[in-house]
Amino acid sequence: MFDLPLPVPARTLYRDLDVAPDASDEEVRWAKAEAVRRLEAEKSTILKDLGRVRGQIPGLGPTLDEVASLRAAGTDADEAALAKALARLADLERQATARDPAYRQKCERVDTLTRRVEDLNRRAIEKPEARVAYDRCHPPLALLRLSDCTTDAFRDPHDALFLLRRDLAAFLESRGEVAFHPSDLTRQDFSADFTPNPLLDKEPHRG
Repeated sequence: MFDLPLPVPARTLYRDLDVAPDASDEEVRWAKAEAVRRLEAEKSTILKDLGRVRGQIPGLGPTLDEVASLRAAGTDADEAALAKALARLADLERQATARDPAYRQKCERVDTLTRRVEDLNRRAIEKPEARVAYDRCHPPLALLRLSDCTTDAFRDPHDALFLLRRDLAAFLESRGEVAFHPSDLTRQDFSADFTPNPLLDKEPHRG
């Protein structure tokens, strides 16, 4: 179709999901679910380690909750209370780092994993309309997908009847039964085509 390979963007959501841009919708749906599952599993493992450390530092857990609550309040937050909570949190996290030198790295990794899961869930690429929009915004991804050329054979009643008759005849014949074929389109055995028929192949009358 093209003389040269199309240059694909180095960073795409497909690469994050470890699938090709021409993957089917079902493959993309499975890849996204699997990616979210892996990220959540890693996050859960790290949170268990953090929970173990935080449980050894009295007041660290409640202070984290207090800071999160004050930050969630936005402009309505008590700035003085937030400053005091942050100062107290910094001291408690220094104690946590003394017990686990990788404490801060683990906290940052949890934040990164949370953002990645939120980003994947926000990009509903498993939905056909969202995927089309994404591909069009990242050329030439839209050109790498093949159009779905499949048809529903049972949508037309005449086609459905033909297919049903063909399969029923094949089923009966596979079990040694005799099946009637209204035309040559449904039968597979043509070995008897040259067998003389007494009604059709009578000797010509010689008078």
